[in-house]
Amino acid sequence: MNSHGGAVRVIVARHEHDQTEAEEVWSDVFQLAYERIQEVANLPESLQRSWLLRTARFLTANRGRRNATRRRTLDQLRHQPLSMAPSAEDEFVSFVEDEEAQKTSDLVREALLGLRFEHRQILILHALGNNGPSIARQLGITHDAARKRLMIARTEFRQMHPEPIQACPERSEG
Repeated sequence: MNSHGGAVRVIVARHEHDQTEAEEVWSDVFQLAYERIQEVANLPESLQRSWLLRTARFLTANRGRRNATRRRTLDQLRHQPLSMAPSAEDEFVSFVEDEEAQKTSDLVREALLGLRFEHRQILILHALGNNGPSIARQLGITHDAARKRLMIARTEFRQMHPEPIQACPERSEG
């Protein structure tokens, strides 16, 4: 440290502008040298100096990369914060909502099963996103017949299941 400490300090200060960080890197260089004292002590003095200066450059470069990674991660977190883990209360609300959705699903299933086959078929085709002409083609009937059958099927379904069906609110996944 007495012989090469000043040169190491110059190299570290050239790459690390924060005085506290520079002091930490300087002490890390000599701590590493102490840990490898057998290897470093057997080198001639000029190679000892070279080893210390190269180690100082490597350590400052590593610290710079770590700091850059931290900054990028912090910037990312600022723009895309982590979602919070669900609490026990959130899980209970989710369970209750799932239970209510299951009850509604059971009621809809019962109402659909109570319909005549052709009415159940046309309601399902419509619910799956088929439009009037597509339904008519699939059933082999005219477009007007498909519209009329869909209207009658809806009326019959409402009689079987008078409670309006509401879409379940979207829950954010944690």
